[in-house]
Amino acid sequence: MEIFIWVLLALILIIYIVIIPMLNKRKMKQDQLRMQEFQSRLEVNNKIVMFNGIHGKIKELRHDTALVEIAPNVVIEVERHAIVGVKN
Repeated sequence: MEIFIWVLLALILIIYIVIIPMLNKRKMKQDQLRMQEFQSRLEVNNKIVMFNGIHGKIKELRHDTALVEIAPNVVIEVERHAIVGVKN
């Protein structure tokens, strides 16, 4: 009976050390790919939402940044990864 407990503990330890981190890494990679795909579909004049809740309209897209109009004649430059949603 004592051997059974040690084997069970070893299996639980393997699950926590090997399997769970592998699953987490896979999910993180999928999330990263999904975000890259989302950012590649951004277009000028899209109405967007940024991670801090600011809403605006894309005026210009650059390599790593975007110019976003948040009020009439108020344009700010933001990192593209700060854009988390597109409004219809």
